[in-house]
Amino acid sequence: RGVLQVSIAEDGNEARTILDASAGAIDLISCDLNMPDADGIEFMQYLKEAGSQIPVLIISSAHESVVSSAALLAKTHNLNLISTIRKPVNKEKLETALASCVMTEV
Repeated sequence: RGVLQVSIAEDGNEARTILDASAGAIDLISCDLNMPDADGIEFMQYLKEAGSQIPVLIISSAHESVVSSAALLAKTHNLNLISTIRKPVNKEKLETALASCVMTEV
Protein backbone atom coordinates (compact mmCIF):
# COMPACT_ATOMS: atom_id res chain seq x y z
CA ARG A 1 0.00 0.00 0.00
CA GLY A 2 2.80 2.48 0.66
CA VAL A 3 3.20 5.32 3.11
CA LEU A 4 0.48 7.94 2.93
CA GLN A 5 1.51 10.21 5.79
CA VAL A 6 4.34 10.47 8.30
CA SER A 7 4.03 12.40 11.56
CA ILE A 8 7.16 13.29 13.52
CA ALA A 9 7.28 14.06 17.24
CA GLU A 10 10.23 15.62 19.05
CA ASP A 11 9.46 13.71 22.26
CA GLY A 12 6.93 11.44 23.92
CA ASN A 13 4.68 14.34 24.93
CA GLU A 14 4.30 15.49 21.34
CA ALA A 15 3.81 11.88 20.23
CA ARG A 16 0.91 11.53 22.71
CA THR A 17 -0.69 14.68 21.28
CA ILE A 18 -0.37 13.32 17.73
CA LEU A 19 -1.71 9.92 18.76
CA ASP A 20 -4.66 11.42 20.64
CA ALA A 21 -5.58 13.55 17.61
CA SER A 22 -5.19 10.70 15.10
CA ALA A 23 -8.59 9.08 15.67
CA GLY A 24 -7.06 5.64 15.09
CA ALA A 25 -5.42 6.55 11.77
CA ILE A 26 -1.88 5.52 12.78
CA ASP A 27 -0.59 2.23 11.37
CA LEU A 28 2.88 2.13 12.96
CA ILE A 29 4.79 3.87 15.75
CA SER A 30 8.55 4.21 15.47
CA CYS A 31 9.82 5.00 18.96
CA ASP A 32 13.30 6.20 19.89
CA LEU A 33 14.29 5.55 23.49
CA ASN A 34 16.32 8.74 23.87
CA MET A 35 14.11 11.80 23.52
CA PRO A 36 14.01 15.06 25.48
CA ASP A 37 11.32 15.55 28.12
CA ALA A 38 9.20 12.36 27.86
CA ASP A 39 11.46 9.57 26.60
CA GLY A 40 10.59 6.33 24.81
CA ILE A 41 10.04 4.39 28.04
CA GLU A 42 7.55 7.00 29.27
CA PHE A 43 5.83 6.95 25.88
CA MET A 44 5.50 3.15 26.00
CA GLN A 45 3.94 3.51 29.47
CA TYR A 46 1.38 5.86 27.89
CA LEU A 47 0.69 3.31 25.14
CA LYS A 48 0.10 0.65 27.80
CA GLU A 49 -2.31 2.89 29.72
CA ALA A 50 -4.13 3.74 26.48
CA GLY A 51 -4.48 0.04 25.64
CA SER A 52 -2.80 0.67 22.28
CA GLN A 53 -2.28 -2.21 19.88
CA ILE A 54 -0.66 -0.08 17.18
CA PRO A 55 2.51 -1.87 16.03
CA VAL A 56 5.62 -0.40 17.68
CA LEU A 57 9.16 -0.39 16.30
CA ILE A 58 11.86 0.60 18.79
CA ILE A 59 14.80 2.40 17.19
CA SER A 60 17.71 3.44 19.37
CA SER A 61 21.42 4.05 19.59
CA ALA A 62 21.39 2.96 23.22
CA HIS A 63 23.46 -0.01 24.34
CA GLU A 64 22.08 -3.36 23.20
CA SER A 65 21.18 -4.31 26.79
CA VAL A 66 19.08 -1.14 27.14
CA VAL A 67 17.26 -1.83 23.86
CA SER A 68 16.64 -5.44 24.96
CA SER A 69 15.28 -4.23 28.31
CA ALA A 70 12.96 -1.78 26.54
CA ALA A 71 11.72 -4.58 24.28
CA LEU A 72 11.06 -6.77 27.32
CA LEU A 73 9.16 -3.91 28.95
CA ALA A 74 7.05 -3.45 25.81
CA LYS A 75 6.21 -7.16 25.73
CA THR A 76 5.45 -7.18 29.47
CA HIS A 77 3.06 -4.26 28.87
CA ASN A 78 1.38 -6.29 26.08
CA LEU A 79 2.34 -3.72 23.45
CA ASN A 80 2.38 -4.80 19.82
CA LEU A 81 6.18 -4.69 19.48
CA ILE A 82 7.20 -5.75 15.99
CA SER A 83 10.97 -5.33 16.29
CA THR A 84 13.92 -3.33 17.53
CA ILE A 85 16.59 -1.66 15.41
CA ARG A 86 19.87 -0.30 16.66
CA LYS A 87 21.06 2.88 15.00
CA PRO A 88 22.34 3.57 12.46
CA VAL A 89 19.27 2.44 10.56
CA ASN A 90 19.74 1.20 7.03
CA LYS A 91 17.29 0.05 4.37
CA GLU A 92 17.86 -3.66 5.03
CA LYS A 93 17.29 -3.38 8.79
CA LEU A 94 14.12 -1.37 8.24
CA GLU A 95 12.76 -3.74 5.58
CA THR A 96 13.40 -6.75 7.82
CA ALA A 97 11.63 -5.11 10.76
CA LEU A 98 8.66 -3.97 8.68
CA ALA A 99 8.28 -7.40 7.06
CA SER A 100 7.03 -8.71 10.40
CA CYS A 101 4.32 -6.04 10.53
CA VAL A 102 1.21 -6.80 8.52
CA MET A 103 -0.45 -3.53 7.59
CA THR A 104 -4.15 -3.61 6.88
CA GLU A 105 -5.49 -2.19 3.63
CA VAL A 106 -7.69 0.91 3.66
